[in-house]
Amino acid sequence: MGTPIQTRDWVDYSTALIPLFLTLFGTLIAFLQWHTNRRRLRLERFDRMFAVFEATKVFLQNVIVKGKVEEIDRLDFLRGTQGSRFIFGAKMSKYLDDIHAKATWVNVLNQGGSDKAREQRDAILWLDDQLKGIETRFEPHF
Repeated sequence: MGTPIQTRDWVDYSTALIPLFLTLFGTLIAFLQWHTNRRRLRLERFDRMFAVFEATKVFLQNVIVKGKVEEIDRLDFLRGTQGSRFIFGAKMSKYLDDIHAKATWVNVLNQGGSDKAREQRDAILWLDDQLKGIETRFEPHF
């Protein structure tokens, strides 16, 4: 058994070190929470970007297959790409606006009769090219 002075020293040291260990433990927990939240944010951002990608792909497929834009497809596309400027930036948002405008133009050309058939075909071919290159267009953002 130690002398009372040695026991007292041990108690003093442990009393002094407990706050240090608690601080280190709290710092570790804070770091792990920060890391987990960062990963969760990255996953949520990916989910939002993928939803825009999927909405664009489905919209393009529908326009190409049907040769026209049905209102429900157009609304689904607009809903699915809503907020794309904040997710991808202005350049990608303009690209999505161009797809919407070209698809809407296909509908206008549908009503124009046979004299607009060439223009309609060119617009659908442009949309088809966009569908073929959609992964390349979205890939840098993922």
